[in-house]
Amino acid sequence: MKAWFEIERPITVEADIPLKDEAPEEIKEKYASTLQGKFIAWSTSNGELIGCIKNNRSVCARIEEVKYIELYEMVPAKGWGELGLAFMAENGSCVSLIASSRHSLESRMWLVMLQEKLVNLFGIPAKYSDLGPDA
Repeated sequence: MKAWFEIERPITVEADIPLKDEAPEEIKEKYASTLQGKFIAWSTSNGELIGCIKNNRSVCARIEEVKYIELYEMVPAKGWGELGLAFMAENGSCVSLIASSRHSLESRMWLVMLQEKLVNLFGIPAKYSDLGPDA
């Protein structure tokens, strides 16, 4: 592994990785043998793939496709609102959703911290998108 970083995730945080299984076998094997239950950001030894893994959920992206890490926020108005963090392409399309949840202060604070950690770990710029109220 080129990068392997454990990120604290408080139990009150609802934001989680989508129900996907995209991590390469080398990542899943290392995770299963040492860190079950932890939220890990990783990159492969050749640096071509980056992603996050927690339990049986994992997301993955080719680093060459990722131009920024976007935190998006839709505040509650008529519904629950929404928060998310994603690896984004140059054209603004989502390469891979890292984590998402309905809007809450705890999840927002954690996603802001997660974005900062991933930006520092992978050297990819950050972006924030205010999607306004969910009305």
